[in-house]
This record gives sequence, C-alpha cells and structure tokens, in this order.
Amino acid sequence: IPARLLPQGVGAVRAIKYLSDTKKGIKEPNDYLVVDIGFNTVDIIFVYDKVIQRGKISEANSFEKRGAISIAEMMRKHLGATFAREISLKEALPIITHGVYRLRGEEHDLSKVVAGFKEEYTKEIMAFLELKYGNEFDKMEKICFVGGGGYFIDPAYAKHIQVFEQSEYYNAIGNLVF
Repeated sequence: IPARLLPQGVGAVRAIKYLSDTKKGIKEPNDYLVVDIGFNTVDIIFVYDKVIQRGKISEANSFEKRGAISIAEMMRKHLGATFAREISLKEALPIITHGVYRLRGEEHDLSKVVAGFKEEYTKEIMAFLELKYGNEFDKMEKICFVGGGGYFIDPAYAKHIQVFEQSEYYNAIGNLVF
C-alpha cells in the first residue's frame, strides 16, 4: 500500500470540508486560513475558493515556539509568582484547560486568569499573523484555529475567528477521510 505524508493542517482542512458536508453548525468558508496550533509549533494552511494552496505549504509557514507552549509559559510563571511553585510546561496545560489548580488537596479557581491568558495569547497570534501575512490576511473570511491549541484561542477577539469543538482531532479526521 503506497503511503502519503500530509503536512500538519492539511488534514484539518479536509476535516472542515467533510464536517461542513455532514454536520450542522460547521460551514466551510471560501477563503480562510487554518492555523494548526500544536504544543510547540503553529502551522498555517491557506485555502482560497475552498482549495488548499499547495504552493504555500512549506517550512516558511511553520513556526516554532508559537504553539501552546506560549500560554503554558504564562501559567507556569503565574503559579510561580502566586503560589511559589514550579511546574513543567506540560503540567500547565490541564490547568489552563480546566481553569483549576490543585495544590495539596485544595482547588484554586483560575478561570479568570485563564480567560486573561487566552485573550493575551489570541492577541499575540493575531498580531503575528497580521504582521506575517498582511494583505492576504485581510482577504480571509475566517481564521480557523485547530489542534490542541485551538482551545486557547478567544473567539470573542474578532468576528472572523472560528474555533471548533474537539479540534485536536481535526488532522486525524481529515487524514482518515482522505
């Protein structure tokens, strides 16, 4: 059986197409960016007229140290300053996801802190995309955030931001239906 490798994010585009055909509530835009946020990297896929722009799939559109690691670092620093505790970046992610820090059996509600981090992270990512892609960015109907880091995006930041439930599975779904 011949194998094909698909770059990060391509599977997510295919999932958006598939789910827009089969599931209410998801509509594929004509022109959009897929921003696939992993733990360390952010990978960008351009879609014009619902077609992946293969010529733009390259390392030039993959960015290290811009993924969920950024918001995890915010939480790590916050816990150090607030509770005088050190945690790993990986340990920070469930705290961000659930908004609760458990220390010695006591739960600390950090949902307001997390909301602030999400807003800050969203501003950082959107400013980066604006700086990097300028004119192309203006033409996009939607900026679709997928991957595990999609949960850390604040959709209220701008009307053209789209996030999805269970977006960490979009690459797998798209690769399966490919």
